[in-house]
Amino acid sequence: MEAKTNKCVIIGADSYLFSGLLPYLDGIELSYMTFQSWNESANLEILKEAGSVINFSIHPDFASRRIAEDKIIDVQIAEKLRDSKTNFIFFSSRKVYGTSAELVAYKETDALNPFDFYSENKAAAEKKLYDILGDRLSALRVSNVIGEPVLRSGYKTFMGWITESILKNGKLFVDQSKETKKDFITKDFLHKTLSFFIRNGISGTYNVSAGFPVTMDFLLTALAGKNNVVFEPGAPVKEQFVLDNAKLFSKTGIKITKDDVENGAEKFNMALMKMKKEAKC
Repeated sequence: MEAKTNKCVIIGADSYLFSGLLPYLDGIELSYMTFQSWNESANLEILKEAGSVINFSIHPDFASRRIAEDKIIDVQIAEKLRDSKTNFIFFSSRKVYGTSAELVAYKETDALNPFDFYSENKAAAEKKLYDILGDRLSALRVSNVIGEPVLRSGYKTFMGWITESILKNGKLFVDQSKETKKDFITKDFLHKTLSFFIRNGISGTYNVSAGFPVTMDFLLTALAGKNNVVFEPGAPVKEQFVLDNAKLFSKTGIKITKDDVENGAEKFNMALMKMKKEAKC
């Protein structure tokens, strides 16, 4: 069955990472499916005829317990695509590399060291997906993403933690040193990358990252507001990371700057302050 490169199937269009992607997919023929409907018989042929399939959905218990491989939706989708020519784009995570108090620059060739249920499930899914799809898999190890403020029950994202803390407490209490360094990207950068992968049929494992770290002092004051961030005195430096994105840049030519990160954080702050003001009305 011949896959059509200008066709893309989106599963889970109500997700945080999908919102705002549409303007980047101009000219691509899109089909939408939900977490509940993707495996209906009428939709399976659409999946197999697409050039790319992207799943934004995730099992509700993904971060709270180890999920059997055959219960992970990405693996279930891949099994249906086994005899097709469709490329599957999988959202992995920077967490599969592990966590460290030292600032480590991780490369795609580094050994994985998952340390919690979320990263264990992502690492297991990556391996199984390659077993099923081989060179028709795009495994994107995504860094932390700055987008819009979001309130979300269950698994809490970094942006969700900030949003909830500011709206409920008016302050962001941080239990790590302001000198802690992490790698952040904007949703704009992520969407440009996804567009390139869809349009060009790129496969393989890639770090989708800034390739440089920023301090928590720099980032959190931009996200939450300088007067709203309280760093715990004597808190340790922990969970530092930066993902080497040389492979991604070599393939796509897409890059992100510190100014882009700061601008994304300031836009987040403006939206968050608006939410806070409206919540008081």
